[in-house]
Amino acid sequence: MKKPQRLYIEYLFENLLFYGKKKMKLDKKWLVGFLESTSEFNVIVNSKEVLLEFKVFSSDIKLLYELKKFFGCGRVFSSNVFIISNTEHLYKNVVPFFSENSFVSDKKFEFFKFKKCIDIIFNNSRISDYNFLELE
Repeated sequence: MKKPQRLYIEYLFENLLFYGKKKMKLDKKWLVGFLESTSEFNVIVNSKEVLLEFKVFSSDIKLLYELKKFFGCGRVFSSNVFIISNTEHLYKNVVPFFSENSFVSDKKFEFFKFKKCIDIIFNNSRISDYNFLELE
């Protein structure tokens, strides 16, 4: 459960701070182009678990909150970063979006490896060194 103070801060950012300003409507093609240069897909492997995250950097805090609305999940941090780290949200929201709206640059290979890791996890495959070495 979210802390009341955190909920209040999110409410301020999403509603009051942008009061009277025109709402953004994110175009999918523009969004993919923007995310080509400002996002990263991370796979963090430690001895106990595999952590996956989709991270976006931007100095435009309003845009980060629009991304949160667009994907329907994730968190915006005061350090101007938007992160989705819940594996189920990544599987249901992020992967389908980028599967339908692919990157043009080498970012598509980064996404392919990330998607492969998510598939391994959701297919209940044994996560071994072999599976991750195969992705390199």
